[in-house]
Amino acid sequence: MRWILLVPAVVLPALAAVLTRRPALARLPRSAEGLTAYQLAWLRNGPRAFAVTTVVALHLAGLVERLPDGRLARSAVADSPADPLLAGLLPTFGTPVELERLASRGEARQALRGIRAVLVERGLFLPVGRAVLAGLLLLVAVPFAVVGLLDLSPVLAGAGGTVLAVAALRLFARAQDAPLSARHSKLLRAGHPLPDDPAGASRDGIVRAVAVHGRAALDLYLPGITGPAELLWRRPVRRSGGGDGPDTGGDARLGYDGGAGADFS
Repeated sequence: MRWILLVPAVVLPALAAVLTRRPALARLPRSAEGLTAYQLAWLRNGPRAFAVTTVVALHLAGLVERLPDGRLARSAVADSPADPLLAGLLPTFGTPVELERLASRGEARQALRGIRAVLVERGLFLPVGRAVLAGLLLLVAVPFAVVGLLDLSPVLAGAGGTVLAVAALRLFARAQDAPLSARHSKLLRAGHPLPDDPAGASRDGIVRAVAVHGRAALDLYLPGITGPAELLWRRPVRRSGGGDGPDTGGDARLGYDGGAGADFS
């Protein structure tokens, strides 16, 4: 009668599948139409892309500048941006901040909460809580699957438990602020291609391109902005293992220390 345990072994993964369903991803880039540049930036690469995109937008408006020590600060221009998100974010630059720490400031966290809420509503983002809950459901299903399948085949029982455990671990690994996979990011970029000639691009067009394409758009529209002593310059990051040389595994100019997604933009 151990086969009765297969009922929760089937129901629990089914519930996990419902929790992690994001049908809007299958409709990219069409499902991203109408999103702001800052929503697109966060969707593409989380807080890092959001930080770069907002700084570029404020810089193009003459509202943010780089200090000699590399921190970013509000410029002497008294104007307030028309965009409500930028207007809410600008006061944080009253106290100089490093680009890498911008997303941790109170004004930025508030803006990011609003962005995540919009993307959850549109079915483009899986909240961390739902990903963790789905992973837990899969883990709970493992013993039910193993015991329930033992009467049929020990090999099948082991395989079923392994599949569920691996799926749970993958969900836990994805439970972070990095919404799109590389494949979906590619779909997003395909829907907003960069032009061959950057001449004549509007300020809003440049910001939107940076949001979607990151470093490629920076190099096209704002060449040199990541160079020494420029707005997005960051000193090379040294390896944590005690080596003397800079870590070349990432993009030193943007100050992110290697690994997948090393481009800070």
